[in-house]
Formats: sequence, structure tokens, C-alpha cells
Amino acid sequence: MSSHTTARARTGSSQGASCRRLFSLAVCMLTGFACLNAVAAWQSQPAVDSTPDRAVSENGEGEQLSIYRGPGAELVLELKTRLVHGLYDGSCPTFQIDTRTPQHHYLAGAGCRIDGAFARYIISDQSRGTIESLVVYRLMNGNQVTFRYQSKNGNYHQSRFSLSRSKQAMRNALGNDFDAQPGQDE
Repeated sequence: MSSHTTARARTGSSQGASCRRLFSLAVCMLTGFACLNAVAAWQSQPAVDSTPDRAVSENGEGEQLSIYRGPGAELVLELKTRLVHGLYDGSCPTFQIDTRTPQHHYLAGAGCRIDGAFARYIISDQSRGTIESLVVYRLMNGNQVTFRYQSKNGNYHQSRFSLSRSKQAMRNALGNDFDAQPGQDE
């Protein structure tokens, strides 16, 4: 295959990805969903080196949200932002699933750790079988999650992620028997 043909093939695949993103954005606008940067469906990713199996979503801004089983069998929700200087480490990002209450707040410390551009939440102390957790239940059955957070320079930011196919991705990553019931954990 010539380099001209290879370049054309690469251009065609990137045009296809661009068309899919535009189509997703058009669907969001037509259906009334506020999902400007929440365009990608969740996928499962197999373990690589020290990174465990995980369910992952990436928004249109290149930010990532993932759920995985931590080293102590806890369930971890990880937000990866694009902040160059990192998140303000005095408070964890808040998040809201769809337009439901409560909004979810975690204190910086044991329940949520800030590490540069990452926020890691322990959203359940269990990660096998059927667990009781309002947050996990909503992440598996909702439409969209919105995070609000402050950067180290004091600016406020917002990130949205689609929850499309999140339940399937979580089950693929955590086991087919994984499920959640809406407990009263907040």
C-alpha cells in the first residue's frame, strides 16, 4: 500500500469519527439533552500492567471517567480532567446524575483523593455481586453525569459524561453478576 493510500485511509477513518461525533451532538440537541461534551458510550477495558479491568467513558473534551475494583475490593470512580495545573486539592469535585437530587459531595480525604488532574472516589466498599448504593445504581441506570470542580488557579469548571452503555461496560469489567440497588447511602 502506498503512503498516499495509507494517508487517505487514515483521513477517511478520522472523518468517520468526526461524523459520528457530529451525529451524536445533533441527537443531543434534537432530543433536548444538555450533552455538549458527553458524547461517547462506555466501554470495558481489560487490565494492563497495574491498571485493573475498568469501565471507561471519554467525553468530547478528552476527559475520562472510569470505574474499577480497587486493591481492597472497593469500587472506585475516577475522573481524569484536562487541567494542566491540576484540581484544587481542598475539595473534591461534586457530581450530579441526570437532574436528580441529591448532588453527590465527597470530602477530600479517605472518600476522595485528589492527585493532580485526577479525582478518585470510593463509591462503595463492595464491588462484587449485588451491592446497595444509590450512586452506583444511578451511574448504571442514568443518562448523564455532570461534574463541577475548581482548578488550582481558582477557576470553576464543568464536565459531562454520557452514561450510555455504562451498565454493560461495568458488568463486562466487574463481572456479569455485578449489579446495584438504590440504597440510602447519601
